[in-house]
Parts: sequence; structure tokens; C-alpha cells
Amino acid sequence: MFDGRRRAVADSAILVRGDACGLVHAFRDGARAAGISVVERADGGGLSVVVLAIETDPSHSAFTKAAQTLNALGTAVTTDALSIVVVCKRRPHELRPRLRRMLAREIMFQIAFARTAGRRRTIFQRIEHGMLEGAGLQFVRLR
Repeated sequence: MFDGRRRAVADSAILVRGDACGLVHAFRDGARAAGISVVERADGGGLSVVVLAIETDPSHSAFTKAAQTLNALGTAVTTDALSIVVVCKRRPHELRPRLRRMLAREIMFQIAFARTAGRRRTIFQRIEHGMLEGAGLQFVRLR
């Protein structure tokens, strides 16, 4: 199961951006531990997967912040790029290694789900998703 998701993700580099610095670092660490290519900057262009880690605040909508971040990337991202937004409803503390691995697996699932039709969550994936939501994280796929 894990290898299938890794193959669906491995063909493209992932750009991770956002204002939730703890989540950005947690996902980068988890993705690198899983052997996934994570890009630090969007210099070259042609990126097909973007992960945005956004903190909510009372003055701006998380979706507005995500749209502004995507627009700021400009031509570095392809027009049909998959954008996954991880919205942090609470101030993130240092994520434990277990939550980092769950975060990386959930984002890999989101990417694989968007690229292949007919994927379903296993009971283990549903439990993990619920634990991440309980930790204040919400996942949204754009485009």
C-alpha cells in the first residue's frame, strides 16, 4: 500500500510553502524520510504538486491566504498543478514523530487519490485522518 502511494508521488517534486512553519518543516522531514523529493524553492518552474500549510487567523480566510500564496508562485507552478492545502486551526506545537509520519502519509494519500481513480481509505487511514483532524489539521485539495 505504501509503495503504491510512493510510486504515484515519486514522479514529481513537491513544493511545500505556507505560513504554518511547524507544519512546513514537519512535512518536509516526513517526506524526505519516506524518500520523496521535496523542492525548497520554486525557481525552475513546471512544478505539478504544491502543498500549502496555512494557519487560520480571524482577519483572513484560509482559502484567501492559500489563493494569494498560489498566485505569488506565478509561473513556477503548472496551470493544472495539484494543490493541497493543510489548514491548521490551532497554533501548531512541535509535532511528535508519529504525527509527522501521519501528516506525510495523509498528503501522499491525497496526491495518489487525485491522480488515480477509485482509491478508498482503509480503516487505518480513516483513523489516522481522524487523529490529524483532532490535532486541528484540515486537508483540502484544490485544482
